[in-house]
Amino acid sequence: MVKNIDSQMKRLLYWKLTLMGYSVFRLGYSGLYVKRKKNEKTGAYAGNFYLKIRQLKAIDGSQSRCQYDEKQEEIKRAARIIYQGIARNIKKESDHWDYSVVGKGSILPCTTCIDIIFVQRQIYKDLKETQEHQEQFIRGIAEGIDFCYHPRTMYLTFDDGPSKENTYKVLEVLNKRGIKATFFLIGIYVKWYPDIARQIVRDGHAIGIHCYIHDYDVIYRSVDDYIDDFEKAHQIIKEVLGIEPKIFRFPGGSDKEICKDIAAEMEKRGYIFYDWNAGLEDAVIEPKPEELIDNAVESAHRNGKDKEIIMLAHDRVYATGECLDELLDRLPGYQMKLLTEAVEPVQFVKRL
Repeated sequence: MVKNIDSQMKRLLYWKLTLMGYSVFRLGYSGLYVKRKKNEKTGAYAGNFYLKIRQLKAIDGSQSRCQYDEKQEEIKRAARIIYQGIARNIKKESDHWDYSVVGKGSILPCTTCIDIIFVQRQIYKDLKETQEHQEQFIRGIAEGIDFCYHPRTMYLTFDDGPSKENTYKVLEVLNKRGIKATFFLIGIYVKWYPDIARQIVRDGHAIGIHCYIHDYDVIYRSVDDYIDDFEKAHQIIKEVLGIEPKIFRFPGGSDKEICKDIAAEMEKRGYIFYDWNAGLEDAVIEPKPEELIDNAVESAHRNGKDKEIIMLAHDRVYATGECLDELLDRLPGYQMKLLTEAVEPVQFVKRL
């Protein structure tokens, strides 16, 4: 029975990856060798995978886990991406397998070995395996491989700063990882905390304008009231940072009727606004870090299968700074880039 399932899983994955355009070769009983396309300039293959798929008999105390060499960043990244791909595709009601994804080096040149071990849970040891269940796992593995070869793009953005209490923590995490983000600043806070605002710029992050004072009743009374507030924010950012950003974000997003008219006027003045299509949902009272991570990861994968992700976070929120490191660990399949005017905007106002 076990060998039959191994063989079925290997065959399903072979055809799944082949249909996705990968070159796949069968090596040994449980192994598949996956090649990416040649580099057009050098003609060489790179970043190949040797995938081993095995199922063990039901045992007590098994649990799903991801293992890798902490010192090998590419192996660590690949193992995490494939592990998360499986997790996203398993239906809870049919999750009677535990699994381990083990990333390690290979004797094959330019190849990462990923050993995927399935263990049927003891309480389900007499349950017959289904084709649907196998396909869930295979779909997850294939999705993970595709993320490894084709990282998605994410623009990590922070609203409502700078914050005396939290922005330095956010900057510390980003700097440690070499990630650049985009900060939509509030003018009054730039005035109060100029040194923090300057540090954001010194660290190489992008700046956008959010508002001068975050008061919906004031800024959304009329187009003129919004423009007055915006100009004050623009002026203080220019004075303190010596820059004149051309990107901005509406407080609360652009899904308000008045934002249509405001957007039209702002575009005439040469500005472009950005909403978001994923977020931590951290603008709540006493957010829990683990919930913020789940919100961000789920929304990114839900909306980012075929488009770029603009992720919303708030560097004024303590829990966001606390969970940011772990959150970035949960997003290994994304390349983080700076938001610029060249990026196709996400704009809620178009939906109205």
